[in-house]
Formats: sequence, C-alpha cells, structure tokens
Amino acid sequence: AEGMRGSRTAASQLKTHIESYRRSGQRVAATFFSGMLAEVLIASRDYSQATAVLTQAQRAAEETDERFWQPELYRLQGEAQLRGSPAQLAAAKPAFEAAIRLARRQGSRSLEQRSLLAWAGYEKNQLGVAKGIRD
Repeated sequence: AEGMRGSRTAASQLKTHIESYRRSGQRVAATFFSGMLAEVLIASRDYSQATAVLTQAQRAAEETDERFWQPELYRLQGEAQLRGSPAQLAAAKPAFEAAIRLARRQGSRSLEQRSLLAWAGYEKNQLGVAKGIRD
C-alpha cells in the first residue's frame, strides 16, 4: 500500500509539472512526458486515467506530428488495457500490434523490443484466460 501511495503522489506531481509545462506554451516532447505519466498511473493501477492520458497524447501526436514516442504510447495503451477490466482485454491486441508496426517503421529497435515483450505478456495472459487463470 505504501508503494501505491508513492505512485499516486508521483502521478499527481508529474501531472502538475506537465500542466505547467503546457501552460508555458511548450509542446516539444509533450508525448514523452504524457507517456511517463501514463506509466506511473499504470503502476498505481489507475488504468482508466492512464488510458485518458494516452488518448490525449495520441491526439497531441497527430496535431504536432511528434511521432517519435508514438510506438511507446500504443504499448502503454495495450498495457493499461491488459491490466484493466476483462472487457478491455481484446483492445490490447491492436494496441500492441500498432506499437510494433510503428516502431519497425521508425527503425526504433528499442521501442520495438519493448513492444514485443509487452506482446509476449499479452499472449501469456491470453493463454491463462483460455485455461481459466488470469494474472
């Protein structure tokens, strides 16, 4: 429980700093910072808020054409859906597929590897669901 409170505090502080950054008119690397926030929210099990942050980050990537971190945003989207409600589980697959596809298109081996590892976790989870076991 202590670690969870720490994650929530970190998420709150990070969100405050990101909002301040945006209010100053800055947009460079905003998708990267949003990805960091989503990762902290996932760690604190706030999957719905993580999904909202990632949806907003994807919109920002489209508006600004800042796509260097887009594969990671999709990977994190898949992670949030994988860990969220069972109803969202099916939505994780296209998110992981998009992450892998975009990372390959960009030639980003590290983001591709992260996405492939997440995909493997998804497949493991699906196998567990098929056997009646869920992590």
